[in-house]
Amino acid sequence: MTKPQPTKDDDKKFYAKLIAFVAAFATVMLIFSINFKLMRSTSGSMEPTIMVGDYGVMYKYAYKHSAPKHGDLIVFTYHGETGGKRVIGTPGDTISFQDGYVYRNGKRLKENYLPSSDTETICYQEFKVPAGSVFVMGDNREISYDSRAWKDPYIPYSHIKGKILFIVPTHDLFAGR
Repeated sequence: MTKPQPTKDDDKKFYAKLIAFVAAFATVMLIFSINFKLMRSTSGSMEPTIMVGDYGVMYKYAYKHSAPKHGDLIVFTYHGETGGKRVIGTPGDTISFQDGYVYRNGKRLKENYLPSSDTETICYQEFKVPAGSVFVMGDNREISYDSRAWKDPYIPYSHIKGKILFIVPTHDLFAGR
């Protein structure tokens, strides 16, 4: 018995399916590139939440119709540099520090995202977040260069590039090579 040979109709069907697949894939990639951006972490300031080498998927339009919220992971520009940190204070909040802990409006924050339960947050200032801005800090408080140390400690909404929706943990993908 001989195998049936593909016909020209079979070839046409195959190429039609291939073109449909490529068009669908290109459309998805276009929509993704318009709305989202992959951001690679190059700093240890957000560890262990975001490790050096991890990618964050940033939604560019997260704050088009709403303001950042406490705990959001944002990407922003500060003096021409792009960075990513956690929102600790929003407009009207007073951020203070006592005995190695962070307080927002007089209440101690529960910060389960810190590297360990004995992580100390050192700062001797109090900050009142102005309208249209946020106060940010890295999760790795001991090495993070953030709002606590900046001359201009607040990130204006206009400098926020987007919100990290989720992390792609690629930091140890090629470990040991």
